[in-house]
Amino acid sequence: MTQISFRIEDDLKTEADYILDRIGMSMSSALGIFIRQLIVHRGIPFEVRIPDDSLASPARIQQAMRDFDNGRRNYSYHELPGDIDDEDVGRVSSHRRTRRAKALV
Repeated sequence: MTQISFRIEDDLKTEADYILDRIGMSMSSALGIFIRQLIVHRGIPFEVRIPDDSLASPARIQQAMRDFDNGRRNYSYHELPGDIDDEDVGRVSSHRRTRRAKALV
């Protein structure tokens, strides 16, 4: 067996430790899984790229400005920025249902 040392930011390690603890796995086991998958896939076992959804391209900004000028104020879940997740959407939907229910009383 070999020992590997590496450096990582403190906050990343803390967050990773928390998640791994919640699923009952050690950092060593998680890294072992990563390395095994690296070998199986003969490369990084997930896509490594700059996420397009999180970048506001000039074309997207111009389209949003045109939409706004034309009166569009509502967007579908899939058109929202990439940093809004299902939990956020659920919280908003729940708030709307509660507001609607109160209005009916």
